[in-house]
Amino acid sequence: MAFDGVTVLVLLIILVSTLVRAVFGFGNALIAMPLLAMTPIGMKTATPLVALVATILSLVILVKDWRMIDLRSTWRLLVATIPGIPLGLILLKGPYENTGKIILVLVGALLFIQTVISGSSG
Repeated sequence: MAFDGVTVLVLLIILVSTLVRAVFGFGNALIAMPLLAMTPIGMKTATPLVALVATILSLVILVKDWRMIDLRSTWRLLVATIPGIPLGLILLKGPYENTGKIILVLVGALLFIQTVISGSSG
């Protein structure tokens, strides 16, 4: 089986981004997306590829460390997610796209300011 240069490059990018996630706990999309977008596969292929790799990594971690899950916190996050997903889709892909982006930036900025002022990350 022979690999061309693009395949090797894509696999190396995925490897590096996966190693970053393994070491730091996040960051595979942060590393992989911009680098994969610069390859011939482009954004349309890179987006589902990174999502697939991230999903597989998450499932592996879940299977390995399922005993360490804090179910109380998990249920609160899942309950908040139920209304959050459709609301986010309406605000970011619907007729209120610009308003949704502004709200997203403001919430992110407020969370950043709160973290800096409180001096903690949790």
